[in-house]
Amino acid sequence: VLGEYLFYNGHYYVLSQQRIPYMKDKTADERFFILTLFAIALEARDRILTPDTFLQVELPVGLPPKHYGALYEKFEQYFMDRGRQDFTYRGKDFHVDIMQAMSFPQDYAASMTKYGQIKEYSKVLTIDIGGVTLDYLMIRDGAPDLSVCDSLEKGIIPTYNKLLSRITNEYDILLEESDIDSIIRGRKTDYRPEIINMVRAEMKTYVDDILGTLREK
Repeated sequence: VLGEYLFYNGHYYVLSQQRIPYMKDKTADERFFILTLFAIALEARDRILTPDTFLQVELPVGLPPKHYGALYEKFEQYFMDRGRQDFTYRGKDFHVDIMQAMSFPQDYAASMTKYGQIKEYSKVLTIDIGGVTLDYLMIRDGAPDLSVCDSLEKGIIPTYNKLLSRITNEYDILLEESDIDSIIRGRKTDYRPEIINMVRAEMKTYVDDILGTLREK
C-alpha cells in the first residue's frame, strides 16, 4: 500500500512527487543519502540481484559544474565510512557497504551515457536543466572542459510557478507540476485546448530564452 517505500533506521520513507527544496550543499542532512539507498535498491532490482545478500557498491555521484571544485571532496565523504547499511525496500532486506564514491560534474556524467555519439565530435555543449539552476559544460574530444561551464539562474521552477499562477487566475483551475509535464510530453489529458496551448507557448518561450542566453555566452 505504501508503493515505493524504504525502511531504514527505524523510519519509513516513501517516494513522492514533492520536490526537495534547492540545496547547494546536499550534505546538510540525510535526505540525499536516503534517496541514494532507493537508487541502489532499484539498480539491484533492475540487475536482478538477489535481496538479502551483501552488496559492495561503487557510487558515482554528480554535482553542478560551478560547485564541483568546492564541494566534490565533501560530497564524496558524505557517502563514505558509514559501514554496512541495512534497510528494507518493499519488504525485501538489503545489506550495503559503499566502498567508493566518485564525484563528477552532472553534465559530464549524463553525457557519458551517450559517449559513443559524443566522442565523434570535437566539441559538444551539454545542458542540465534543474529546478533552480541551468548548468552547462563543454565536452571537447570526449573530455570535460571546465573552463567553459557555469550555473545560471534559469531553472524550470520559476517558469512552472508563473504558468500555474496564470492558469489559476485565468481559468480558476488548480494544476500541478506533473500536469504540466504530461502536457509537455504529449500525453492524453482532458484539459481544454486553450490551456494546452498556453503551456506549450510558455515552454517555447522558456526554451527560446535559454538558447538566447547561451548564444550570448
